[in-house]
Amino acid sequence: MFPATSSHAASLGTITDAYSAAGVSLAANQIRSWRLDAPVGQKGYRITAPASAAVRLELWDIYSDPANPRRILSSSSSTQPTLLVDPTLIHDGYSYRLDLTAIYNSSAVADLYVTPEYARSVVWDDGTVENGTQLALPADSYGGDYLFKVVAQPGIHGGWRSRLNVLQGEADMYMQATNAPTGNGSYYSTRVGPDAITLDNSQFTPNSVWYIRVHATPGAQWNLVSGDLFVHDLGTVGTTAAAGGQVTVGPEGMATFRVSIDSYTEAWRLWLNGDPYALYVRQGKAVIANASNTFFDRSEYGTSDYGSGRLAHGQMLVVPPYLSNAVYYIGVAAAPGTVINLDSRKQQVRIPNAEPSYVAGASGKANFDFTLTGTDDAGFGYVTYRIDVPLQQIAWQTNLSPTSGNANLYVRKGAVPNLWNNDGFSEAPAGVTDSITHVPPTLTNGVWYVTVHGIGAYSFTLTSNNPVITPAAVINDPAAVGNPYASTSPLSNGTAFQNQSGWRYYQVTDVNAFLSQLGWQLALSNATPGTQLAIRRNAVPSSWNYRSNGSTYDNSSSHIDYSSASGLLQLPSLPADIWYIGVYSPGQALGTFNLTTSAIPSPQIGFNGGSVSVVDQYASTWKFFKVTVPVDAYGWDLR
Repeated sequence: MFPATSSHAASLGTITDAYSAAGVSLAANQIRSWRLDAPVGQKGYRITAPASAAVRLELWDIYSDPANPRRILSSSSSTQPTLLVDPTLIHDGYSYRLDLTAIYNSSAVADLYVTPEYARSVVWDDGTVENGTQLALPADSYGGDYLFKVVAQPGIHGGWRSRLNVLQGEADMYMQATNAPTGNGSYYSTRVGPDAITLDNSQFTPNSVWYIRVHATPGAQWNLVSGDLFVHDLGTVGTTAAAGGQVTVGPEGMATFRVSIDSYTEAWRLWLNGDPYALYVRQGKAVIANASNTFFDRSEYGTSDYGSGRLAHGQMLVVPPYLSNAVYYIGVAAAPGTVINLDSRKQQVRIPNAEPSYVAGASGKANFDFTLTGTDDAGFGYVTYRIDVPLQQIAWQTNLSPTSGNANLYVRKGAVPNLWNNDGFSEAPAGVTDSITHVPPTLTNGVWYVTVHGIGAYSFTLTSNNPVITPAAVINDPAAVGNPYASTSPLSNGTAFQNQSGWRYYQVTDVNAFLSQLGWQLALSNATPGTQLAIRRNAVPSSWNYRSNGSTYDNSSSHIDYSSASGLLQLPSLPADIWYIGVYSPGQALGTFNLTTSAIPSPQIGFNGGSVSVVDQYASTWKFFKVTVPVDAYGWDLR
């Protein structure tokens, strides 16, 4: 026993095993104490004291030096203080003092519970049942902190799940390797109701010891499961929606699915039937999300995650080369309790002349020269067509004209394209016709694919063929005098092309007309800002934007001989030949531009004393002048 003082009463008893004391009354700032004798082979203690007001628990060593007790542990000050006494902190046969103190100048009534147990071992769960089968239960329902020990194993699905199934009351969980978490630990979950923490295999060392601390309210009913992830197995992908049905997202905040992709799958579609939740895909391993990172291969935004203005729309099209004959995991991130309906199936690849709206073009090149109409796929935003490009095409242009909503255009050779893996894309604003033109040598015969993509309901007209190429004269402005950029007889765009983005083409075939010219000049007026002028000798010019390997970064490629983005293209000493002219506006409608072709002006000035004043000359442009040098000239001074 210990002596009583004004604030420290005599010992209320000796504890040697499990112990409880109900209704312990404490005056303001009063300390009530017990003696704890540690038996041989003790395994630590869990001590808690739910109280009517804030109290504090403290454990003192009174064996080593009775005159100067040493404090071993002190709890936080709360109405549910708990001491988790590690076996390494106490010794067989030693005596300790346990203090319970009413604090903050308030009286309190508390119940004291002592359980001779530090941390319960958790058996690794195989993940075959969502709530788990290897359930770790609390030693009692008194509340406070409970400690569990887990030996982490590499998860068969690439991750490790710890789940706190809360059946009644409230409980939270905290995790940490090597030592018991006294605060939040390395990972924690404090949401109301069930909690869960998932870790990727790369986030822990196999066979390492981890501790999970559960903090529960008095009377709470709960169990803990830790081990392999629970995964919904969808089997091998088919041509109709997988029988996944409706799934409720658990406390992990992620519903996980597994699917095998066969070698006959050209593309794989994932859709949440209109619900805007985040979709992720990962090959060979489950998608894992926690406070440190999200582990995935592809999202709706390629290799990039959501956030930073990237909204979830609940739909994805997964394509080669990332898509192959392999096992993939799908992760659907949503608030716990959300009911989702995942549609996982092979993407339908449509043959144009099998579509009811197919209209063949005049050339008779089936599935290359055509027009058809289409809509979104009953809510799913991706529609794919197979195009057969014949031999020896000078150019191939696909146009997507909106009828309603907003859709964009993507093309690719030999494989289905999506937004982040394609050989060309057009993403013009709503109401503007998207257009992509490919030319040799990039353009070759064979199978190409076109994917139309949009968010929400949309309808469109898709055309495929050689682009329209309008004949043009070498000089269509012979009367231009003074202002060389005047357009007195321009070549207009034409009404049919004004709402089209991309390329508009002209062809100059009068080779002899070039022979009498010192140079050639092309000038645009009334063009959309940023419109590019380009020419190519004996071939159609083109450039296009594309994305690859799941990246959101835009790349570009082109086959062009000369170009200008200033609206003026000057070509001194151009070889006499057949030339193709292209006017290019990739992100906006071409509008009502006018194209003037002329000889480069070269006004005559006198050799001796001649001068000319030049004002408002465009940057990076030339002005030429003609000077006749007399035969008797001894020199020439230009300044």
